[in-house]
Amino acid sequence: MSDYYWGTLALIVNDCRRPGPKMNLTEHALIPDVTSTEVQSVLMGTGRGRQRLEITGWASTDDYETLFDDYWAQRTEGIELADGSTMTGLIESLDGWRERNVDGLFYRITFIEV
Repeated sequence: MSDYYWGTLALIVNDCRRPGPKMNLTEHALIPDVTSTEVQSVLMGTGRGRQRLEITGWASTDDYETLFDDYWAQRTEGIELADGSTMTGLIESLDGWRERNVDGLFYRITFIEV
């Protein structure tokens, strides 16, 4: 039984990375006051970037084809992680490769929050 799911598809995961979303902060100068020793700029935030989830793992040929079809269709699904957290996302990138004497494919997939 898998701890990671893309919709109802159980993922076999070797490694999982969740880089933190980028915060979009910019600093803007104020009209200078030469007599002041206070900070003369303001920080303006425009929200955060989207969360991403990077997984490397292994899949049967049929499961990889399902992921590939979802990638090209830009299908949105729920993603359930081993720690119980969830995210709604789509597949941003998908790379698969075969190795000798292995029935199935290894893959690297990046999900992006929608």
